[in-house]
Amino acid sequence: MYLDPLDHFVKERLRIKGYVRYVDDFLVFSDDKRHLGEVRAQIRDFLVRLRLRLHPTKNVVFPVREGIRFLGYRVFPTHRLLVKENVWRFCRRVRHMQQDYADWRVSFATIYQRLMSWIGHARQANTYRLRCHLFDRFRFQRATAE
Repeated sequence: MYLDPLDHFVKERLRIKGYVRYVDDFLVFSDDKRHLGEVRAQIRDFLVRLRLRLHPTKNVVFPVREGIRFLGYRVFPTHRLLVKENVWRFCRRVRHMQQDYADWRVSFATIYQRLMSWIGHARQANTYRLRCHLFDRFRFQRATAE
């Protein structure tokens, strides 16, 4: 709601066709690098009125073919991938879940919910083979009492 004025400014005043925003992250697309520089300056000036500013290192202009990090994905013109760090963090969390399950600290229903949540996120990208590979490796076994 707070950035609704920015949306109107970009779409109606600047007439940018390629604009995407989710919460406080946004992307602007154009075929002209110089035009993107001008748009960035205009957005920067507009945000001052809202007492906001662009992140000093995260507002960059580069070709889309290199892929754009956005909302935990690396977005390309033809496909999306998960950011590698997110996959590594997920694997680390699964190892902790495996240990907690083995030590009877957590139920499988809880683990199932967590796994399904990540799968829902991962399915938004081209991750079928990644998910198959990861879930072939995961095993949840209870420790036996001796």
